[in-house]
Amino acid sequence: MEAKIDIDLSIYESKLRGQIGSDLTALQITYDAISQPNYNNRKYILKQGFTISEIGVPPVDFLKQREINKCFKSIIGSFQDYMDNLIAILRLKAEKITIPPQTTLEEVNALLQNKFEEHLLNVSTDRSLNIPSKLKLLLDKPKHQIYKESIQSYFDIRNGLEHHKGIAKADRVIRYKRMGLASTAGYEVMKPGPLGEGEGLVLKTFDEEITFDKGGMLLITREQLDCIALSLLIFAIPTIQTATGEKFNA
Repeated sequence: MEAKIDIDLSIYESKLRGQIGSDLTALQITYDAISQPNYNNRKYILKQGFTISEIGVPPVDFLKQREINKCFKSIIGSFQDYMDNLIAILRLKAEKITIPPQTTLEEVNALLQNKFEEHLLNVSTDRSLNIPSKLKLLLDKPKHQIYKESIQSYFDIRNGLEHHKGIAKADRVIRYKRMGLASTAGYEVMKPGPLGEGEGLVLKTFDEEITFDKGGMLLITREQLDCIALSLLIFAIPTIQTATGEKFNA
């Protein structure tokens, strides 16, 4: 018999949100530890049998930037895994699966899981399926273009941090969206205060950019990292999940 596949896509979204939360929490723990007055007196002790070696702590600014970079790369890596899962789900949906009669529910679930893992392995190991190709598969409508550009910019920065010594190989721009308050007159309201006569407050989406010149260092601040994470959580992830759901249910 032919079976209709029904998969809860929110499982993968929840997993990704948990991974992002974990990375940000680990970064916060590091920041809290650095802020302690005894930070400079700390030592890391390496032990191997009778061999013992002390390693001093690095300078605060160096450690902060390194941890920010690690957190950013980990978040984008998890996001890539999320995309791979969704593409594998779409391929599973497209596959015609015939289930023999008298097959139990447990056997059906095991079969689907094995099929899914096969597709996921193929997606994750296919060198021809680069990030632009994956984004095109998941976000294929004109209205998705701004999200594709934003997500691609994150991968460009991650690639520079991992493979180009943190140096911009070309002019780079990180694009992200953020939420803010604006007057009904059109300008952004940055701090509490009186508005103009007859004006009100509205919640508005703003497009932001972080630019890096070719040959410059790819430095991301803690505040910028938070903005990127928020943009993923509020805009990119829901957009990709909705677009995938539409394809899955078509």
